[in-house]
Amino acid sequence: TGQEPAATAAAAYAAFAGTIAAVLDGGPVTHGLSSTILDCTVSPPAVLRAGPLPAGELFALLEKMPR
Repeated sequence: TGQEPAATAAAAYAAFAGTIAAVLDGGPVTHGLSSTILDCTVSPPAVLRAGPLPAGELFALLEKMPR
């Protein structure tokens, strides 16, 4: 909050200073929208901030990830 949105996955990861487990890197932001942020500590995951990727697409990716 109060910070400029991160334009790269590395910047997003650094901004959360070790408080997150993973970042999906789709390349640098080129469309001007902030990233979608999911809280995966709850079930089902909750959308904390909607971004350019629809939540449904992210949920589909999560389903494919090994547990």
